Amino acid sequence: MSREFATAVTIYGMQDHAHPRRRWFQFSLRTLLIGTTLLAISCGWFTQKMKKTIRQHDAVEKICAAQGQIYYTSNHEGSDDSAPRLSHHDLAPSWLEQRLTPEFFRPPLQVWFDGWFKPSVQYEWIAELDDLEHCELNHLSVTDTNLKAIRDLRQLNGLNLAAAHITDDGLQYLADIRRLETLCLDHTQVSNAGVAHLAPLGQLKSLGLTKARVTDAGVPALLQLKHLERLRLDNTELSDAGLDQLSQMSSLVYLSIANTHVTDEGVARFQAARSQCQIVRTER
Repeated sequence: MSREFATAVTIYGMQDHAHPRRRWFQFSLRTLLIGTTLLAISCGWFTQKMKKTIRQHDAVEKICAAQGQIYYTSNHEGSDDSAPRLSHHDLAPSWLEQRLTPEFFRPPLQVWFDGWFKPSVQYEWIAELDDLEHCELNHLSVTDTNLKAIRDLRQLNGLNLAAAHITDDGLQYLADIRRLETLCLDHTQVSNAGVAHLAPLGQLKSLGLTKARVTDAGVPALLQLKHLERLRLDNTELSDAGLDQLSQMSSLVYLSIANTHVTDEGVARFQAARSQCQIVRTER
């Protein structure tokens, strides 16, 4: 009996040696390494996110102190009732709001200033909001230097510079904002040379040049904007010759030319060539 028991023990020992058990710490070490790597990546991401959040929150506070308005949605049309500034409760649970800022959860997408209140604006604040999609700077004393400060807002698709103190040279700083779709240059000193700087803006759909120093000679530069749909040239030196050239712009659906040198005959020729385009000749 003892011999059989010894044989059984020997066989069991051989089987155990042939199929050694995996030790738990081999898996734990691998898991520990993976977990450590993921934790390091997460901490790195969180650190960079917090740096950006703090930077943007500081800029938001300064903009609001200067009577600017910040919006965290893309659908604001200018009425305070349509899209009010989001409160913290719109973005995260209250317990988390006490530790983080709205900018951590959703970046500011729009900045609005009303120039009639003569706000004191530092454009470096706006430049910190690198996710910005729309910027209203109408009737502010925006200069070429100010445009240079915001030239890296590559997500910007709407920019209002009405009554800005900019020159033709300043518009070169907009060339890298390739997503720009709406640009207002009404009541500025922009001339034909400035319009030529807009050629790289291939996505531009709406352009305002009311009371700008644009003449028929600037129309060829406008023709380079292949996706332009809406154009305002009120109170400019546009004549029938320039309007005839604009009839080549197949994308155009709205054209405002109040108080220009265009005649009824010129309008008739334009409408014959571009019947789908609405043309406006009276002051609104």
